[in-house]
Amino acid sequence: MAEKKILNFINGEFVAAKSGKTFENRSPVDGSLVGMVSEAGKEEVDAAVKAARAALEGPWSSMDIAKRSELLYAVADEINRRTITFAQESFIAKQPKIRSEWFA
Repeated sequence: MAEKKILNFINGEFVAAKSGKTFENRSPVDGSLVGMVSEAGKEEVDAAVKAARAALEGPWSSMDIAKRSELLYAVADEINRRTITFAQESFIAKQPKIRSEWFA
């Protein structure tokens, strides 16, 4: 099986660390290698903070609580709709199925 590469998610994009550094992500179930995680450094942290600040100044901060609530419920509904898919993916990743059922 090909080694999974897990990148940083910054400003809406998946990016590797500029340093090229990675670390292992191992399954707590059996210790098998799940993938290699891109190790964020100062540049990535600074970029993530800058993106978060810009997002806070966007429409979310001026949105009324009813609209925020509506959007968050829509996200929750979509997560619930995909529960079976999440359970299947976690099984493939050798995670106990019960973890996926927490969200059912």
